[in-house]
Amino acid sequence: MKYAVIGADYTEGKLVYGASYYNKNDDVNAADVNRYSAGITYKVIPGLSFRGSAHYYDISQGATDFNATAVLLGTDIKF
Repeated sequence: MKYAVIGADYTEGKLVYGASYYNKNDDVNAADVNRYSAGITYKVIPGLSFRGSAHYYDISQGATDFNATAVLLGTDIKF
């Protein structure tokens, strides 16, 4: 198996922007996975933030190709 990941983020005031790329080549299961992600976090007050991200998956396994999109929304509360 071989993995590659690259990502970056940028903070501007209360906002944090991020993006990443993930690749996995699995010789055992003959699968190749590519994931592209982008997200944002908004820090409301110390201990409370809102976040969201979008992910696109491109998966090849043998002669079959799969594509998927995921959107995640969340709240981070720290006491």
